[in-house]
Amino acid sequence: LEIESQPFGRLSIKAGYRDVGINFGNLSAVDAMRGMERYAGDVSYRFSDTLRLAGRYLHENDTLNDIRHEAGSIGIEKKRGKSSLLLEAYHETASDKYVAPTDPGSRYPLDIARDIPEESTALRLRLTHAVTGDLSVHLEHRQNLLSADDTVSQAGLEYRVDKNRKLYLRQEYGQYEGRNETRTALGIESRIFRDTVAFNEYRMSDGADGERNRQAIGLRNTFLLWPGATGNFSVEN
Repeated sequence: LEIESQPFGRLSIKAGYRDVGINFGNLSAVDAMRGMERYAGDVSYRFSDTLRLAGRYLHENDTLNDIRHEAGSIGIEKKRGKSSLLLEAYHETASDKYVAPTDPGSRYPLDIARDIPEESTALRLRLTHAVTGDLSVHLEHRQNLLSADDTVSQAGLEYRVDKNRKLYLRQEYGQYEGRNETRTALGIESRIFRDTVAFNEYRMSDGADGERNRQAIGLRNTFLLWPGATGNFSVEN
C-alpha cells in the first residue's frame, strides 16, 4: 500500500507499507523478499525550482530470521544550470546476518545482509551533469564516518539515442566488511508505445560465480484504469 500527497504546492509526502508472506517465492521480484515486513516515509520540501530539502525513513522486519533494519536520512539538493548537486546525511542500524542458501530461511539470491553494517553514520554526495542535450553523467560517493566499511563509489553515463531510446552504463565500487566488490550494469531502454518501455540489461559482479553475472530482458507498462487511477505491469526474464 502506498499513498502520496501534496498538502500544498511546495510540500510532498509519500508513505508506504508492504508485507510479504513467508511462503512467497518469485526470484524476479527483486524488491519483495519472503517474510519481509516494510514501512517507509518520504518528505520533500521545495524552496524554489533549484533548491529542495528531503528526508526519508525506512524500517524492515525479516520475520523469517528475526532481523531488523532501520535507516533515516536528510539531504539538500541544489540545481544550477545543467548540473545538480545532492548532499545527504543518514544513519542506519541493522541486526542483520547472512543466511546461507542451504538454510530454510535463506533469502538467496536477494540477501543483501553482507552489504549492510550493524551501524553506519554516513554522508552521500551526488553530482549529475548534462554534458550535452543527449549525454548526461553522474558521480556519487557514500562515506561511512564510523568505519571504512560501507563505503561506495559510483559513476554512470546515460545517452539518449533518439526520443524513444536511451543507453546507460553504471559502474560501482564498494568496500564492505572483509571484502571489496565492483558491479557493472549496461543496458538499453526503448519506448515501444506511449506508456510501454522495453529494456535489455547486463549485470556483472567481479569475483563471483556465473550466477551473479546476468542478462535481463523485460517490459514495463503503465496504463489508465479510470480517471485519476493508473496501474503498472512488468515482466522480466
